[in-house]
Amino acid sequence: MADLIDRQAAIDALKSQLSDWNDDYNIPVRKSIENIERLPSAQPEIIFCEDCKHRGETPIADGRYWCDIHDSFMYYCSDVERREE
Repeated sequence: MADLIDRQAAIDALKSQLSDWNDDYNIPVRKSIENIERLPSAQPEIIFCEDCKHRGETPIADGRYWCDIHDSFMYYCSDVERREE
């Protein structure tokens, strides 16, 4: 499997290929940069318990919240849903 790089690293690599002397060469490179910039992030938004609609209202001393889904105190989980307030 090929090594993975992040979006900014790909953009930086393409920008290093821009030519100072041949603008015709730059057109496809610039188009590639624009296409990469339009890609959605591969990393989902991280939502912690304090922003989850399933958490209780008051944290305990170590910062964990009661979770209505898991019926226990949690820091974070894979079932979070952002509060819409």
